[in-house]
Amino acid sequence: MPISATGKKPLSLGLLQARSTRGFTLIELLVVMVVIGITVALIAPNFLPDDATLIKREAQTTALKLEYAYSYAESTGIPIAWLPKENASEFQELDETGHWKTLSNNGQLTATFLPQEMTWGKQDRIIFVPGDAAPEYQIQLSLRNKTLSLQGNALGKVGLKKLDGDKAK
Repeated sequence: MPISATGKKPLSLGLLQARSTRGFTLIELLVVMVVIGITVALIAPNFLPDDATLIKREAQTTALKLEYAYSYAESTGIPIAWLPKENASEFQELDETGHWKTLSNNGQLTATFLPQEMTWGKQDRIIFVPGDAAPEYQIQLSLRNKTLSLQGNALGKVGLKKLDGDKAK
């Protein structure tokens, strides 16, 4: 049997292969998964917005789109309508035949889908007619126990208010 210069027997190749394919035990894998699970559980709530933030963000986006719709109607001379649906809303324009058609090629006035569980209050179509004052309206947006109101005035400006009447922050 050959002996190395150190006087020890060299390791056989079969013994090295057995050690390198050993892997992790089931307990080691479970411990790692538990640590990862606890870490995700502690960190995830910091990245997910709460209901108040979600509803405020959606209300602000809708307010900006409604203000833009009024300006767009005034500048193009084409009547524009905002139509709420169950979990979405869309903008429409009045075509030459007097029918409302959905705007699809306007980057600002595209359909909007509400986040899950968010709903519009009962609301009819809001129509912005060029040359007229903007219609005054109030739209309610709700998510679980949070509700915000969007209030449009005759100048085309939209404000946000909590349902109890305090200004939304």
